[in-house]
Amino acid sequence: MNLKIKKIAGTQWSPAICKVLSTAFSHSTWLQKDIENSLQNESHLWMAAFENEKLIGFLQITQVVDEAEILNLAVDPVWQGKKIGAQLLMEAEIILASQKTNKLFLEVRQSNVPAQKLYQGLGFSEIARRHNYYDQPQEDALILQKYIKEVEDGKKSAKF
Repeated sequence: MNLKIKKIAGTQWSPAICKVLSTAFSHSTWLQKDIENSLQNESHLWMAAFENEKLIGFLQITQVVDEAEILNLAVDPVWQGKKIGAQLLMEAEIILASQKTNKLFLEVRQSNVPAQKLYQGLGFSEIARRHNYYDQPQEDALILQKYIKEVEDGKKSAKF
């Protein structure tokens, strides 16, 4: 595997992101124009995973002051189970820590047990539940949070 993780921006990435979204999820509310707007938004952080220059996964985060929220994390099903989602999250957390982000939040479907295990393994914990948050099918969202911790030398860093 020749995996590379890097920060991306710009609308040129939207077709590849839409392709990953459509293969990873049976239903997504994200339209291509929404993705393009987000890719141009300076308060949004986008990380992408590439295998031989092909975008195979991505992470979308919005930032406000010292907090951030994961809006989207998707990996092409062919590449799932290879810790690509975890690598995207770890790289993003290093960037967020350097920007003095203290908390990272996300919502995950109650039925998405593999994603919950990924997030819990990376230090996220459930703090709330939104009833009937998702459609198609209708189900609850679990709200997860992670504190970005200080390390001994005073710099923030990912601790996984």
